[in-house]
Amino acid sequence: MYEPQIGDYVKWTTALGMVHEGWVYFKCYPTPKKRGFRKAEHYITIEIGVKDKPEEECKKSLHKKNHVLLLCYHSSWHELEYITNRRDNIDVSMYHSQEGRYADIQ
Repeated sequence: MYEPQIGDYVKWTTALGMVHEGWVYFKCYPTPKKRGFRKAEHYITIEIGVKDKPEEECKKSLHKKNHVLLLCYHSSWHELEYITNRRDNIDVSMYHSQEGRYADIQ
């Protein structure tokens, strides 16, 4: 079974036939049950939309965008289809050290 990771682009076809696509934004790992607390569920959130915040809200917050996230519990992960990920698309050649920075010690 596919184990989604943060940064994966997935397609989720639900049991009702609805299709959702987006980036895996967050992954909650299961934790052991503690006395007096409910056990944390194992789930991911899928980012299906991003929208800029209004100018007045940007002044009050560190975050400049609103993210629309869809919750997908572990029991539905078999309905996910892996498309691609952001980790493979990083172009290392575009990163350059700063001018005047000391050389890294090898």
